[in-house]
Formats: sequence, C-alpha cells, structure tokens
Amino acid sequence: MLPACLDALAAQSYRGFSALVVDDRSTDDSVQLVERDFPWAGVLQLPRNVGFAGAVNAGIRATSAPYVALLNSDAAARPEWLAELVSAIERRPNVGWCASKMVFPNGLINSAGQMFLPEGHAVDIGFGEPDDGRFGEMRYVFGACGGAALYRRVMLQAIGLFDEDFFMLVEDVDLSLRAQLRGWRCLYVPRAEVVHRHAATRSALGRRNWYYSVRNSLHCVLKDMPARLWIKHLPAVLRYQWAAAFEWTALGRWDVWMAAHLSLFVRLGRILRKRADTQSRRRVSAAELERAFSPLPVERGDS
Repeated sequence: MLPACLDALAAQSYRGFSALVVDDRSTDDSVQLVERDFPWAGVLQLPRNVGFAGAVNAGIRATSAPYVALLNSDAAARPEWLAELVSAIERRPNVGWCASKMVFPNGLINSAGQMFLPEGHAVDIGFGEPDDGRFGEMRYVFGACGGAALYRRVMLQAIGLFDEDFFMLVEDVDLSLRAQLRGWRCLYVPRAEVVHRHAATRSALGRRNWYYSVRNSLHCVLKDMPARLWIKHLPAVLRYQWAAAFEWTALGRWDVWMAAHLSLFVRLGRILRKRADTQSRRRVSAAELERAFSPLPVERGDS
C-alpha cells in the first residue's frame, strides 16, 4: 500500500512539506522500497514495534514543522489535501487540529470527522453513507480520525502527544478529549479528501485488534471524562457495556471482552493518576465539553 500513499503525497499541490515514513519494525521490504523508489521521503526505523501511538509520536518528535499531518499507509490523499488543511487551520488560531473527509474506495463515507456518544465512545460521522453532499460543509466536530489529520504543534506541546498506553486504536479519541478539555477546537475540512482502505493493515491482527478496541474505549472514558458527565451518562454507559457483552458472547469473543475489562483493573492506578493530571488541566466546563461532542456550525465571519 505504501506506493499509492507516497505517490499521492508526491502529487500534492501544496509543496511546503517534508514527508517522514515511520517504520514500526516491519519485517518486509518497506524500508528498501521507500529508499529506492521515494528518495524524497525520509525514513525513521524503530527498533521495536511500539504501536500506532508510539510510532507517530516518534515521527512528531523527529520533526519540527509548525503543523504535523498524519496519513495512514492505506490512505491516498487527493492533490489538494494538504493545501486545504493548512489553509483552514492558518485562518483560525483557536483550531488545534483538522479532520479530513475520508472515503472508502467505493465512494462511501469513511469519516467526516468524529462525534462522541453519551454511552462513552466516539464514532466516525457518516460512516458507510453516500457522499451525496450532506458532508460538504465545513464545521466544528469533536475530533479527527488519526489516519488523515493535521495537528498544530503548539497544541500537541500543550496537551501532550498520543498516549502510548493505548498502543493502537482510540488514541486519537483520547487526544481529542484532552484537546477539547483544554479549549481547543477541531475543524472538519471537506475539501481535504483522502481515499482510505479502512483497517487494511490492522484487520490481520484478529483477536488482538478486538481486544484493543474494547479496552481502549473504556480506558479513554475512565481517564478523560469529567465526573459530572460520568454521573449524567452512567446509565447509558452501563447499557452499552451490557449490550456489548451479549454481542461479543454471541460472536464467540467473550474471552477477549473479559480480558479487555480485567486489564483495566490491573492498570487502574496508572489510569487514575493520568486522569487526575488531565482533569487538573481542564479549562472548559463539563457542559461546554458536552456541546463539543456533536457537530457545530462554523460561526459567521469564521469561514
């Protein structure tokens, strides 16, 4: 998948960027391919597999540009992708990160930004729906899928990078919650479009993929959700977890569901210490945070 991703980057209309391929201890010829066919792209080889969060953090630390764009290897950006993202964020100092319009190869929407649900997890807006114009307006959203997003470096320096305890999955949701708690906003930029082969790399992980999806969603809300919202939405969270337990049992994944929950008890002390730090830095009220969970229009004069 790397050639299609890098070919698309080479065709960007915005030229003021450098590209860095972070190799997370691959066992194929990825590094040789990049060095041979894409010499304009740098390569950062990691000595061990540190997961998505650790890999992108290594790339962020190895660079110094004022903006950091993340792009999955299974995504191909349209030529105007970077230009649209940079233009949007530079006009709005209160925006800390931008979400792309991500579409599946069949043209259906993969993500038009993210929203956060009361039961305690985030979803991609428009997932699986036709790209029929409903997702063509710029607006503020809760967060961005980390597979194709632009981040302001000063925001990352203020709130911290991706939490490497997540390893993979939901780390972008955790970062969005921490950023929203600090008063930053996320902007969905519909003209910044990428074609994404959703889960093309992690689907091969099987049960490990399922484990992280369950564990990390709970980890995220335990760490980041203000107490007032926990109390308000606890019934919805419990209903969702109860329904999920039945669903995963029916799918033959009960052991994975249990392992994910038990791991949280083992790590509870560490999670609570991080929670105390996150909440001590909060600059918005619980009500303000909750308003940011759903899409909001871009105000007049801010477009």
